[in-house]
Amino acid sequence: MRSYGAARSLFSMVSFFAWLMIIGGVIGAFVGAGVGSDMARWNRAPEFIGTMLGAALGIIVSIVGFLGLVTAQMGRSGVDSAEYGQQMLQIARDHLDISRQSLNKADTVRQSFAALPESSGSRATASYADTPQPAAAKEAVPAITPPLIAYKGKEIAVLGSTFHFAGLSFDTLAAAHAHIDRLMPLRPLSATRDA
Repeated sequence: MRSYGAARSLFSMVSFFAWLMIIGGVIGAFVGAGVGSDMARWNRAPEFIGTMLGAALGIIVSIVGFLGLVTAQMGRSGVDSAEYGQQMLQIARDHLDISRQSLNKADTVRQSFAALPESSGSRATASYADTPQPAAAKEAVPAITPPLIAYKGKEIAVLGSTFHFAGLSFDTLAAAHAHIDRLMPLRPLSATRDA
């Protein structure tokens, strides 16, 4: 990682001299104001103008020192930004390397499972049919088919006291017959065409 030690030292030195200029300018402004007011009195000039002229050099030096301090701080912030940017880039590279390594490991595991030969026999799998069942459950339950009543070529199933046809249940056999009669025409369709 690149180091900016020389730039940091230069900006530290500039900051030190800038603080000296600021402090020296303030002191010089007060001293110059006092001397300027005394000289104005000796020359019989207005005291305010002498004070301002005496303090002017100190104020200018302080302003220049302040601008130097601002410049040094801006330069130092640029150096800090460059170093932090390098650190963030290094962290991102480290994360990328870790991600690549984990992908390579996952790829290796996938290839190793894919490379396993399949056994020629049946696979051993657990199922519900393999669990032991009680003896009563193993006995075959005989299938009960309901009695059927034929009517006009249709079959009506009798279950208990109800009659079933095409998924519908009827309370009486006459109701089932009436339903079939509604579904079927009285005369064949070919006879109606001939007439």
